[in-house]
Amino acid sequence: MKMIEKNFTSQILKPRTSIYKSSEMELMIFLTPWGEGNSVELINDEITKFLFAAQGDIEVTSPFEFNTSLSKVCNSLRMATLITNDRIYRTENKNDIKTVYEMLILYKDKNLLSWLQIGSPHVLLMKDNLYPISCKTLATREKSNEHVPLPSQFFGAEPHCHFQVGSLPIEKNDKILLLNCELISPNLWSQYSKIDSLDDIFKNQIKFNSNESFWGSVIEFES
Repeated sequence: MKMIEKNFTSQILKPRTSIYKSSEMELMIFLTPWGEGNSVELINDEITKFLFAAQGDIEVTSPFEFNTSLSKVCNSLRMATLITNDRIYRTENKNDIKTVYEMLILYKDKNLLSWLQIGSPHVLLMKDNLYPISCKTLATREKSNEHVPLPSQFFGAEPHCHFQVGSLPIEKNDKILLLNCELISPNLWSQYSKIDSLDDIFKNQIKFNSNESFWGSVIEFES
């Protein structure tokens, strides 16, 4: 998976998204920490180790039952996330919440792309049109400053966490668009045929809401 990314900074700042890419699997993990963020490397390591073991048909131990409504890969994403969430809760946030994390995992196996999302960013498929795959929920607002969006879904604050998980086949020339913003510009949908680059996407998004800092990325698949 190849990625290009871009940031736009306004007066209202947001935490920077950390990006991890595995050298052994077609795996990317996107983490947006709200707080101290000391466990980013630990989260990446724990999820990667579990998925690598599951990929190699190594018997992995999990306290969570297999969900028969999900594929094997989606179950692996689910179990890796739940196990890691529990560890972050116990080591970082059990007594006092220091950091919560928004997270996206993208995992490609042959022509199948699986994902798991908690909070930002929006995940969209770029084909002949723009198709939503998984979208973040609307943010909450800090009472002292209603303009500061806070995540409404996050990872590591409780013994359990809620997420969206799924998979879809990827065809040649398909791309994935990630946008860490509150609302997506309506023009991205209506004028998609005229959009040629991430720069064009950013121009539309900034015109729609220049007050919000946001991050975006386009991911291409090598095979």
